[in-house]
Formats: sequence, C-alpha cells, structure tokens
Amino acid sequence: MEGIKRKPISLAEKLEIIKKVDSRKNVTRVQIAAELNIPVSTLNTIMANRQKLLEKSVTEQSSRKKLKTGKYEQVEVVLLEWFRQKRALNLPIDGNILRKKAVDIALKLNIDFKPSNGWLYRFKKCAGLTYRKVCGEERSVNMEEVDVWRETSLSRLIADYSPKDIFNADEFGLFYNVIPDKTYAFKGDGCKGIKVQKDRITALVCSNMDGTEKLPLLVIGKAGKPRCFKNIKTLPCTYKHNNTAWMTSKIFTEYLIALDRRMASKNRKIILFLDQCPAHPKVLPELKNLKVEFFPANATSVLQPMDQGVIKNIKHKFRHSLVLRLLQRIQSPENMYKLSLLEAMSMLAMSWDSVKQETIANCFRKAGFPSDSAKILEEIEESCDIWPTVQEKFSIDTSFQDFVKADDFLEPCPELELDDLCIAMVPAESVDTIDDVHSDEGKPVPTCSEAIDLLDKFGRFLYSNTDVPEML
Repeated sequence: MEGIKRKPISLAEKLEIIKKVDSRKNVTRVQIAAELNIPVSTLNTIMANRQKLLEKSVTEQSSRKKLKTGKYEQVEVVLLEWFRQKRALNLPIDGNILRKKAVDIALKLNIDFKPSNGWLYRFKKCAGLTYRKVCGEERSVNMEEVDVWRETSLSRLIADYSPKDIFNADEFGLFYNVIPDKTYAFKGDGCKGIKVQKDRITALVCSNMDGTEKLPLLVIGKAGKPRCFKNIKTLPCTYKHNNTAWMTSKIFTEYLIALDRRMASKNRKIILFLDQCPAHPKVLPELKNLKVEFFPANATSVLQPMDQGVIKNIKHKFRHSLVLRLLQRIQSPENMYKLSLLEAMSMLAMSWDSVKQETIANCFRKAGFPSDSAKILEEIEESCDIWPTVQEKFSIDTSFQDFVKADDFLEPCPELELDDLCIAMVPAESVDTIDDVHSDEGKPVPTCSEAIDLLDKFGRFLYSNTDVPEML
C-alpha cells in the first residue's frame, strides 16, 4: 500500500486535530489519522506536543506550519514582547524601528547581532506581524485568529468547568474627583467642560461567567496610609498602594495567591482569563485551585468580558452617584464636595454591587463564551435624569456619556522598560510608597450613642420624604 504523503500542517490545523481527538475518545488514532489523511506517527507527534502547541496558539500566528525558533531567539523573544506592548498602546511600529530596537536588545543581552533585511522578513513572517494604520484597538484585531481561538482553545479550556467557575478579571483607571467645569477641557480628547483632579486610582474587577459571584474590588492608590483611613478597621475594598497607583506584577501575583487560597477554602477549582498586560506575569507561583489562561495578544477589545460593558456600567453608576453628591453640595466650597479616597472606595464598591447579574452574563456571551442562552442583548445606553440640571448649573454642554468616559485613556498598568523585558520576564518589584499629603484628615469616630442618634435621624428622613436621592 502506498504510504501517505507528508504535508506541512499549520498551527490552526493542529489545534483542530487536537480538538477532534479529544471529542472522539472512543475512536482510535489510526481511524482518525485515516480520516484526516495523515500518517499515524504525525498524529501521535501532534498529541505528544499538545501542551506546547496550545501555548503557541496564544502567542504565535495560527497559519504558521513550522514552529522553529530563529538563530537569535533571545533577541526575538524580547523584541516580540516589546512590539506587543507598543501595539497594545496603539503606537505605530515599522521595520526601521524594529531593527533599531533589536540592536538595543542585543547590546543589553551582550549578543553580537546585526539585523539584516532577510532577518527582519523572517521575523515578521514567523511572528505574524503586519503594519496596519493605527485606528483603535478593535481594528487591529485579526478576527480570523480570534474565531479560531474561540472555536479551539476557548471551548477546550472551559470544557471541564461550569459557568460559576469561569472567571475574568480586568483593571481600569479612575479619576474619582472629576467634576463638571466650563473652563476645562481634556487635551486632545475633545471632552470640554470636565475638570480633572489628579486623584486617580486603579481598580481590578473580577466576576464569574454567570454573574453569580462578584469578587471584592481591589483598589490601588498612591498613599501608603491615607489620612482618611485613620481609625478605620474595615475597608469597602481591598487596598494596595504604590507611588503611581498602577497595577504591578507584585500586587497582581499577591491577588492571585489570595484568590487561590479563597477557592481552596471552598474546595473549588476555577479558571481565570486575563489579558496580556505587562503587570500580568507569565511566570506564576504554584496555584493549586486556580488555573490562569491568557487571551491572545491585542484581542482584549473583543474577547475580554469585562471590556464588553461591565467596566463601563461600573463607571456609569459611580459618576451618577458623584453627580448626585455634587448637586446636594453645590453651594459648599470645593473641598466640601471633593471625595476622600475612603468615600471614593465606598461609592465604587456600591457601584460594583449594583451591576446586575444579567449584565455580566451578557458581556461574557458578547465576548464569545458559550452559553445556554445564545441571545446577546443589545447594550442600552443608560441615561442620567439629573444631568440637564448639572448642565444648567455649570453652564456646560458636555454629555453625560463624555463625563463617564472622562478617564477611559488612563492606563491601569505600567509599560515595562526594555531592561525589565531583558530579565526573562521577572515580575517587577513594587515601587516605594509615600503618604498621600492630599488625603482628607480622618473624621472623629462617632460614639455608639451618636451612631444610634444618626440612624434615628436617617430613618425619620427616609419616612418623611418621597423624593429620596437614589444614592441613599
């Protein structure tokens, strides 16, 4: 019998073969190989390299037929990671920039290397790099590769998990003291009528696929010991700090370890999907009850559930509460309606608590996670019924949607410097911390009798008024 002619098989085809073998456990590999018209030895090799191929599916071009590394592998690994960071920031990169950066990397690694045109061509081809006009993150996504990932990797990764054990986490930056002001405008954003205080935090939000478990928020600020925390025993969110209020590898690793312990205490095993932001280290500590998987690079805008409307919903509710507070204190000096860090954390926690279960489940469906309900609800732009009053009081024509998006440009994670990338992706150390001199002084702690008296007054207020602000 004439032997089967060997032919090159792309990464996408190999992933499809793995999927076929996994789904047909009662069929022998000899039969499957015959159906696919490939040698049994080829099929066995693919299955033996299963883990390596699955890892490559996240980082390599799916059309590649050979996964051999180049002669200057160390340089290329660092260069590719640098390229992804820049593309994640929507910065244009061309061949000349790649060559110059490759030389810089080689010098830092003490490697004698001169990038030729031939090397550049092979590097781009192997990594699947193309130069596109920068018009936003979503337009840089290769939807073909996204669909392949959804159909092969995603379905396989979540096969052994129920919806309640499939999680996604993401960070977002927040200016928590943004106020309407007709004399201010964002530079380059065309968002007039918004004054930005330099009070920023980064928040990490995490939930499971069916929306039944929303984990407590992690908030990162600049102050090590904010004055508003004085005498406070319990915080509304988990709090960490560094002098940039950014997520770092150290903070994120601590978060993963705590989450792993939380699940171990409940005897649960979960899977957590993350984007490839610089603060999410690829080398992780041993996690027994938590499996971490990364989305393909530059696909956050279409694959990450939290980016499909959850974070936007949180910001909407937070800004709505901020506007209510502002209107109630409109006659007060500015420092009377400025939020302290503790008040901002409380307001943010309440906003997260009020995000509906259906909203989260719908965002997972929109990201391509399989669900019993195939229907994806159209996102309804929530309104703010008191915003016209704000526009009148502050003499601005800024829309509430612009007010909500005022800090969408904030990066929650720092970009790693070239020196950091050259140290084999070692998690970055947390920077030194300082006390926040801008934090409000801690208010006196009320006595038990004073607290009871305040509750009594609050109850009488609720029963005596029909027009009670939503935030109460």
